[in-house]
Amino acid sequence: MERYNFLKNVKLWKACEDEDTFRPVLHDIFFDGDNAVASNGHIMAIAPLIEICNLQPLDIGKLNGKLLNSMSYKKIVSYDFISEIDDDGITCTKDFETAKFLFDKSGSKYPNYKDLIPDKSLELDRISFKPISLMNLCEALGGKDNAVILDFYGASKGIKVTFSDSNKHGLLMPCYIY
Repeated sequence: MERYNFLKNVKLWKACEDEDTFRPVLHDIFFDGDNAVASNGHIMAIAPLIEICNLQPLDIGKLNGKLLNSMSYKKIVSYDFISEIDDDGITCTKDFETAKFLFDKSGSKYPNYKDLIPDKSLELDRISFKPISLMNLCEALGGKDNAVILDFYGASKGIKVTFSDSNKHGLLMPCYIY
């Protein structure tokens, strides 16, 4: 049986918040139309679903508007086959094992991430960011071996990160050095 799931090399959980914070929705991956979105407040990964899975359009449509805990996503990727997507969650099978991973039903609303993505690049002399954040963003989008393009929008604005080989992109927040 051919694998029917998200790609193993796209580790969106690496872009999610992994500590207890006052923003629990950032522990989740948000499915918005044809994209999967993950953020921890320092980085944001936006991946077109057609590039990160081999799900049929009907199943991709069932994900729209749903929030899935990042650790559930990580476990789902370890399974061979997504057997069902319904309003409650994603059911997976591997050999003789079946598991269902539930969507977040807390009523949390994902931040309006589209407003955060800048649209005009600037020339800057100097900017700082944490290399681990860029590495996590690249791993989250499965592009750690591909060339990245960094567009700068100001010393205190997000850095748009695109990959030379796909439509996957993200946002990297600069850090201040005193």
